[in-house]
Amino acid sequence: VDVTVIATQSLDNGGIGMVFEEEALGSLTALVQDSQTSGNDDGEVGIEAVQEDQGTGTLQLTNTTVGENPGIEVEGVEVLED
Repeated sequence: VDVTVIATQSLDNGGIGMVFEEEALGSLTALVQDSQTSGNDDGEVGIEAVQEDQGTGTLQLTNTTVGENPGIEVEGVEVLED
């Protein structure tokens, strides 16, 4: 799964702001650029990225603000921030 999110806001919703997940043999590559999350999931998780089973996972954040705390929740995914 390859996904690119550019100039997106996910603000003040009841669930997680952005979710990226690969459950099979493929790999997850997600780029989030010029984006913002705030007030999602009761202030806990803005971005969730999961790579289950085989494959690799990468979440690249570029000029992106995650306002929740802890903010980013990952499983089997490497987070790269610029």
